[in-house]
Parts: sequence; structure tokens; C-alpha cells
Amino acid sequence: MLAADTPAFMDLVPVSSLLDLYDDALHKVFVEAIPMGGLAFVAILGVEWKSVHGQKERDREAGRGGEVR
Repeated sequence: MLAADTPAFMDLVPVSSLLDLYDDALHKVFVEAIPMGGLAFVAILGVEWKSVHGQKERDREAGRGGEVR
């Protein structure tokens, strides 16, 4: 099979069956991915939002100096 060139491969495997397999694979991926994305969105709604900035950045935003020299 590996030594066969493209026309010989196309004679062995019909193109329509390859396209059907490709279509089925993509369909399965998206059918599973879309609900997982929805579940992830619902799950993130319960997560508490916290600041990831450091104390120096908070001081700088508040105008309390924090300048780096």
C-alpha cells in the first residue's frame, strides 16, 4: 500500500467512501465538541473572578506611586 502511487491508491479505495469517512469523522468531532463547549460555559459561571494583578500594579492603578526607577 505504501509503495502504491496515487492513481493505484484511488483504484483500491473509492473516493466516495473516503469522503464519507471524512464527513463522518468531522460530524462526530463537532457533535461532541459543541456540547462540551456549552458545558464548559455553564461551569465557568460558578467560578469566582479574582484579580491576577500583583500588588504593585494595583498601587500603580490607584495612583499610589509604584513607579519603577
